[in-house]
Amino acid sequence: MDMDEALDQWLKQVSKAAQLSIKDQEKITKAGADVLADKLQETTKEKHPDTKGSGGKYGHLSEDISSATGDIDKEHNGNSVAGFGDKAFVARFLNDGTKKFTVTILLIMLVMMPRMQYLQLKLRNIKQLSPS
Repeated sequence: MDMDEALDQWLKQVSKAAQLSIKDQEKITKAGADVLADKLQETTKEKHPDTKGSGGKYGHLSEDISSATGDIDKEHNGNSVAGFGDKAFVARFLNDGTKKFTVTILLIMLVMMPRMQYLQLKLRNIKQLSPS
């Protein structure tokens, strides 16, 4: 067997091994998502210890970390996700801060809301003009 034949045979074996089902892909990515969730939980507990009580309605931020199969839209395509759940907004505050938060919201409202209303009116007009 010469080198060309050996490389072709190896390529066929590798290509065949790389063709995984979606379930198999999810098993692999879920294992990685579990590790990420565990490390994220450890780091969150370390950097933001639970010193101020129960954490309210959703519990402490570090208790709201999980992983799941499927992508962010819950479609099963071989991907898995890990991250914060209902308390993700708290993680955003910790990361970005809140000092300029009200200004940001105000700017979004001033800039985006008129555009959204304009688009809604445009869509209504298009729907009214289109034949049923």
